[in-house]
Amino acid sequence: MHSSIENRVTPGDGPLVGRFEWRAARATIPMAAGLSVAAFRASVMPRSWALLMSALMLDNLACGLIGLDRQKVARSWVVSASHILPERFQDLFDKAWVGPLGLVAPFLDMISSRSVFEACQAIPELLLTLAIWGVFGGAICRIAMARMTRQPIPGYLQSLGYALRHGHAHWFAVAKMGALGLILSFILAMLGAVTRIPVAGEWLAWVVIPVMIVPAAMLVLAIAGVFLGWPLLLGAAMVEESDSFDALTRSQCYLFQAPVTWALTIKIGILIHTAGYYVVRWFLRALVAVLRHSAVDFGLMEKGMSATGRNFPDPWTMPEVSSGAFAFWESAIKLAAVTWPTGFVFAFSAALYLALKARVDLVAPQDVRIE
Repeated sequence: MHSSIENRVTPGDGPLVGRFEWRAARATIPMAAGLSVAAFRASVMPRSWALLMSALMLDNLACGLIGLDRQKVARSWVVSASHILPERFQDLFDKAWVGPLGLVAPFLDMISSRSVFEACQAIPELLLTLAIWGVFGGAICRIAMARMTRQPIPGYLQSLGYALRHGHAHWFAVAKMGALGLILSFILAMLGAVTRIPVAGEWLAWVVIPVMIVPAAMLVLAIAGVFLGWPLLLGAAMVEESDSFDALTRSQCYLFQAPVTWALTIKIGILIHTAGYYVVRWFLRALVAVLRHSAVDFGLMEKGMSATGRNFPDPWTMPEVSSGAFAFWESAIKLAAVTWPTGFVFAFSAALYLALKARVDLVAPQDVRIE
């Protein structure tokens, strides 16, 4: 992706550095677009679908045990966010982003909590999310990473086994940032309590509040680093066998050293996500239509034909088929269309990590060697 002279540039080369920076910035958009398309292709591979469906079954079971309704939390935030968009995009945003937002439902519950008790209730939900999606999502990320770097693509068991062996880097990195956030929050709470001392608190506030700015700024950076850099943590853990400290420092370094590349890649990824959702939804609806017609043609009982097709998904008019087996597989296909955006999030984590690694480490994505 970079020319040979660009790969030989060193910090002491003077004007060449400026030219390289300009070329690298100009190359960010096509590189991000190419990696995002590669993420889409990885997300629709059968092994990625299998990992996604396995994770969904485990997640639904676990959420039922602890009483977490990801869809309810996600929809409440989607409704608030969709009002910002034009009306014609609100329905698409609702369908395409409920699944991905459901992944961060515990985090959304935590930041919207009104008491310490409510915030602590979200901790088991966070641990559950990391335990399930850190493994299966990491396996999807591993598959996407191998595809983007032109290396042998692991199968279902291989990618899952790798995620189980090295997922601890991702888990403990998030735990460390969470512990840092709790410590900083405790410090801020103690300093805030000083300002409530009768009589003296009002005067002490002039000294305490400037002191609070430092831990408050650190807390904001920690929250931003986890929320924005979580995909990078996953990518670092799945590509280079990083330990938790290395995964954390590497992701933070990439995030804050190349914020423009991060922003451009995220925007392009959202566009690819939207277009990909349309493609996946159309393909699976067309698949259902073909199956319906084929089932009727080969003798399954039909309830009748729809004259206009208004009661059935696009793109064609379809007959209703009276078959329990057909209804089961039809619902499974429709479920695949609804859940695809969640799988794309993990595949895109690999694209985002490689884009920032290429920008900061000056290495082409296809030249990255994964362990």
